[in-house]
Amino acid sequence: MNTVKPDLIAMKQESLQLQSALENNLEAKIALGLEPTGTKWQSIAITNCTTSAHTLGDLIGELGFGFYRQHSLIAGIEGAGLSVDLFGGSTPDIVIHSLASKQSRIIVEVKKDSAFANKGRHGSQILRYFFYLLATTEQKPKGKQDIHRAVLLAAPSSWFESNSEEGAELWRQFLKDYGPIAATFHVALGEIRTDDLMAD
Repeated sequence: MNTVKPDLIAMKQESLQLQSALENNLEAKIALGLEPTGTKWQSIAITNCTTSAHTLGDLIGELGFGFYRQHSLIAGIEGAGLSVDLFGGSTPDIVIHSLASKQSRIIVEVKKDSAFANKGRHGSQILRYFFYLLATTEQKPKGKQDIHRAVLLAAPSSWFESNSEEGAELWRQFLKDYGPIAATFHVALGEIRTDDLMAD
C-alpha cells in the first residue's frame, strides 16, 4: 500500500513563516523599548562592542532620534542613486535616524533562529548594512556632533553561541574582517542579547 509522503516544500514554507513570525514578535518588543518619549532605550545593553559603548544610550546620548521598522535602504533620498546591486532589496528590521541630520545612524538587525538573508563572507546582509552607513553618512554632519553610527545585531545568546556557518560564524568573521575598518571610521559594531525580552 502506497503512503503519501509529506509535502516537504510546504513544511519548509510553514517553518519559515513561523520563524518570521517569531522574529517579528521579537522586533516589536525591541521597538517598544525604543520609543523616544520613554527611557528604556537608554539602558538597552550592547555587548561585544567594537567601541567603548555599553548601552544604546551611550550611542545616542541626548540627541533627538526616531526610528523606522522594515525600512528599505534605497527608498529614501539618502539612498538615491546608490548601487542597487549592493543595497537593492535590503530592508533592515530597525533603523534609528537622527532628527538633526536626518541621516540613518544605527541599523539593528533582529534574529531569532534564522541565518543572514545574504550569504557569503564578503556579501552578507550585515556587511551591506555596514557599507550603507559608510556610503550615506558622515561622522559629524556639517561639522556637528551626531548620534554615533552603529550596526547592531539583536538575537538570543543561543544564536550568538551557535556554530551556524551562515549565522553566528558569519557574524564573528564579519567582526574579525571589518572591525578594524569600523574603528577607523568610527562605526560601532555590537550585539544586543535579547534573552530578557524573550522571557517577557
